[in-house]
Amino acid sequence: MRKGFIVALVVVAVAFVFFMITRREELIHQPVVTPPLDEEQIEEIKTKAAEEIVMEIEAFPPVEEIEYKGRGFSDWKHELEHSPSSLMRSEAARALHAFGPAAVPVLIEEIEKNEDIWIRRWSIGSLGEIGPMAKDAIPILMKVLEEEESALLREAAASSLGKMGPIAADAVPLLIKALEADEWNVRSEAARALGGIGPLAQDAIPILIELLDDESIVVRHNSRASLRKIRQR
Repeated sequence: MRKGFIVALVVVAVAFVFFMITRREELIHQPVVTPPLDEEQIEEIKTKAAEEIVMEIEAFPPVEEIEYKGRGFSDWKHELEHSPSSLMRSEAARALHAFGPAAVPVLIEEIEKNEDIWIRRWSIGSLGEIGPMAKDAIPILMKVLEEEESALLREAAASSLGKMGPIAADAVPLLIKALEADEWNVRSEAARALGGIGPLAQDAIPILIELLDDESIVVRHNSRASLRKIRQR
């Protein structure tokens, strides 16, 4: 009798878990029921994001006091701009994220002018690591996302835009467009980026719901996670 009771309990528990998982998927797939943000709410989110960036920049150490792997900003900058080795220039592009706002104009210039796809890719990635403090790079990241043929660069641009947070809200239409890309990695990072922007990406909700049935499991996962973030208030 005891064994039968335990078996019955396990069956009930499994059924309950299955029900909860199914119910969660149904709720995610449901049409949007959260009221859209009004203009006042949108401005409030943008203002708060801008204020946080100012505080973050003010709290960031002076560039002269920062070292990364034992080397200062001017040393890494010189490496990026003058080293004959593509490998070393790529390493420098990755390293510059450690220097925060001071590195932003240098990285933007590399994206605009450098023809080496890997240096451009790592420069884009470093801007994402700097985060919202690299807000001045949002226009060039949007340009890469919209115009580049390379899926590698578009993926990186989408990822970095998402790491900028709400301050990158102007990129939402381009990120929504990127959700229709042929390349799964571009769709995946665009979906993730929209979640990083948060409620200001509410226009993406319908297509993110569609992507819950995408052929790529990564796209489905990122779309599901971003829907939860965007719907938060």
